[in-house]
Amino acid sequence: MGATIYDIAEKAGVSACWVSFVLRDHPRAKEVSAQMRKRIKEAAAELNYHRNLSAATISGGFNRSTIAMIVPDTWKMREYAYMNVRYFHAVQYFNERGYGVRIYCGDDMEKMFQEILSNQIRYVFVNLRDEQKRALCAELCRKNGLLAAFRGCYLPPFPDFPSFESDDDAVVLSLVEHLVKLGHTRIGAVLGTLCAPYNQVRYKAWKKAVKKFGLPDDPGLCIHVHGFSDDAFLRFLREQRPGAVFAADHSIAVRILNFCSFCRIPVPEAFSLVSFNASPPHPYYTNLSITGAEEESATEGIEKACLAYFSGRRKKSAFFSGKIVPGQSSGAPSGDLSWLAKLPESLEHDRQWLPDNVPYEQEEERMMRNTASTEQHNKTD
Repeated sequence: MGATIYDIAEKAGVSACWVSFVLRDHPRAKEVSAQMRKRIKEAAAELNYHRNLSAATISGGFNRSTIAMIVPDTWKMREYAYMNVRYFHAVQYFNERGYGVRIYCGDDMEKMFQEILSNQIRYVFVNLRDEQKRALCAELCRKNGLLAAFRGCYLPPFPDFPSFESDDDAVVLSLVEHLVKLGHTRIGAVLGTLCAPYNQVRYKAWKKAVKKFGLPDDPGLCIHVHGFSDDAFLRFLREQRPGAVFAADHSIAVRILNFCSFCRIPVPEAFSLVSFNASPPHPYYTNLSITGAEEESATEGIEKACLAYFSGRRKKSAFFSGKIVPGQSSGAPSGDLSWLAKLPESLEHDRQWLPDNVPYEQEEERMMRNTASTEQHNKTD
């Protein structure tokens, strides 16, 4: 038979109720000294104590040891596959602290929450960017008395549920400052479509950062694309000649490096590249490490805040910042523009980029016309 809280209490010289509070990370655990909390945890480790999660669920009437994590169907969005790594780290973080995680994704939110309730899960961590789905999650959690924490402070908040996110303004400012310290004075930005809230936030953050350091923020220095367009980036390099480029996410940074490898553009000799995130996926897709913000430190802050909220120790929303991790993709300006003459005239790709002054709705109409034209062409063939 394994050790019990009474065994731990006897070894640590405290009452069993305080052992229970400390090992469950209960808010009342703060009523005892840090030294006593340490003594209880050391006694539990020495006795090889393992908490009976099933008993905890039954006694509380709901599952206090499992988190329902709601995520988008990233397998349908190949350019955002790096998000799966973020979710893996979240699961790992929660597991290491004694919480099981059940992943939920899909469009049928009602059915999803029926399963969450049938498993007696009370803690819900929502990682969705879709505003309608987020609102429905909040409504269902409210209706069923569930505790929900949302990722994404820049999206419309809910007064009764906290939101946690990385501090995009601070991260972008740090990346631009890193490039300025290297000597760069012309820093461009490549983002995803501005209909995505986080791209809007990072676009504004880039504009504020370059303005703070007295650098040009010409509209042509920033392009935003659906996915990524090689031809668009080729024109961007020819016309703007940026000394450095800020990529709004992992997928864009990786595609820029792949484009440079194909066109034999030396990085960072031709231009420096920094990415909003410095994530483990990079080494698997490129031979060059990318300078970026260490997302894991911000993510850990987010997950720590979630657990604090679920245990009753936090109620407010918050932003968290990650430190800058220098990589091989950034360096001092070389001043050598000979590589420009070696660029191909065109890569003959049909993907188009969205200029800074074109509303998303116009670009969406163009894409629909192109799709209809392609379908008609296929029928003719």
